[in-house]
Amino acid sequence: MKKIISAVLSAFLLLSAVPFNCTAEDDDVIKLHKYKDFYYELHNFFDSEEQYVSIYMVPDGDRVEIPNEINGLPVKEISDNSFNKVNTLVIPDNVDTIPNSLNSWDDTTLKAFEVSKNNPNYSSINGLLYNKQGTMLYAIPNGIETDTLTLPEGLETIRSGATSTAKIKNLVLPASLKVISSTLDTLSIYTSTLESVSVSEKNINYVVQDGVLFSKNGLLVLYPPSKEGTSYSVPKGVKTIGTQAFTGSKLKTLYLPESVTEIYMNSLNISGLERIYLPKSIQNIDNYSQLPPDIYYGGSKEDYMNIKIIYGYYPYYKYIDNSNKTIHYNVKTFKNNGIGDPDGNDAVNASDASWVLSEYSNLSTSDRKGMEYMPIEDTTASDVNSDGSVNASDASLILTYYSMVSTGGTQSFKDFVKPYKKS
Repeated sequence: MKKIISAVLSAFLLLSAVPFNCTAEDDDVIKLHKYKDFYYELHNFFDSEEQYVSIYMVPDGDRVEIPNEINGLPVKEISDNSFNKVNTLVIPDNVDTIPNSLNSWDDTTLKAFEVSKNNPNYSSINGLLYNKQGTMLYAIPNGIETDTLTLPEGLETIRSGATSTAKIKNLVLPASLKVISSTLDTLSIYTSTLESVSVSEKNINYVVQDGVLFSKNGLLVLYPPSKEGTSYSVPKGVKTIGTQAFTGSKLKTLYLPESVTEIYMNSLNISGLERIYLPKSIQNIDNYSQLPPDIYYGGSKEDYMNIKIIYGYYPYYKYIDNSNKTIHYNVKTFKNNGIGDPDGNDAVNASDASWVLSEYSNLSTSDRKGMEYMPIEDTTASDVNSDGSVNASDASLILTYYSMVSTGGTQSFKDFVKPYKKS
């Protein structure tokens, strides 16, 4: 709708008669005025006869300065419809309202914000838009192209809608960061070109593992969309898959650990995702998180049908849409456990050897004893010698290691098994 409005307004650029009416939605008529090449609305201050200006659209240009006043009235607001082909946008003293959806036009060329030093509400640092104190990031211009973007110390909050199509490969977050905001369907730092995220080791709220961003309270915040690899195992301990967490990634196979209970909106919108392991612990899945065609579930069919489907903030008891999907029930997977520890108790011992032999038996015979397994290439916890198969040799290595540590040995299993690895 915004682009339609833009096209309508462009047709008026040669006209001098103002004001005129422009329909934005079926029941919403906007009364626009023109000042030079700016289009604006007039609004009343709350509970007052006094008026202020809201800029609706600015002219195209390399560096465009928004006027501080128009006809003696202060310019207080910039609409999210405001600009498209502007490289640098200059914000004057009076502006105190900039919407969350400032970056909602994907094709904007904006590369930098400049803010008047006398503006009491906003500031710009390296072309990015912040609050006056520099503690809240409002917007990363969509036209930015950079290998690495480092956000400054002192930043505490990244506001919803901060970025959309900025071309950033690596994002570096400071120790001071406390909140990465999201709406129901959009994560504030999501951009499709992102390959990795890093965060200061001194940050007490967020942590990065293998380029993937987590909160320390159990939320998977973002798997970078352009990160290499087609298979990923979410670490044990993660409780929630956040909004847009995996959107646009290259993954074909995804494993969720038994700790995960909730999947937020748009988190699994992965066009190439072929299979997923869903643990029995899953309680809620947002209606807009798209499950792949091949689903391996850790519980029974009855358990699966009792998963709540969430619409925004509202839970509904409803069957999951299983159209065009193959669902495997009572599935066992060892992908989320460490090598040599398929039972996941954080110790390599005789119990793990027993699990390996049981897995070998189930994978090599047609009698699965009511239990399905993920594909053989996904059993990395049990294939301890990395020869591509799970068999008695793997169990033997586990028992040999267990005997060694039981008699006082201190070598880690990872180091112990190195000489026996086939690849």
